[in-house]
Amino acid sequence: MPGMTEDQRTSAAVQAYDCRLCGHQNNPDTHVAQEMMFGLEESFTYFECDSCGCLQIAHIPEDMSPYYPSCLLYTSPS
Repeated sequence: MPGMTEDQRTSAAVQAYDCRLCGHQNNPDTHVAQEMMFGLEESFTYFECDSCGCLQIAHIPEDMSPYYPSCLLYTSPS
């Protein structure tokens, strides 16, 4: 996948993750998605929990600001 090194692809393919919601351990099913909305084209690994089915990002970026620009307003309706 573009934007992802060979090491990242290999790591994503062999690593298992623990579900943050139900606690199920060693979920091996991963998916790689590439950010396209803002043109950053960075790849992210997501995993699917074998128990509850939740799809979640494997590693949450430390800096979320590139994905939520300040020029956009993120609020919920009142």
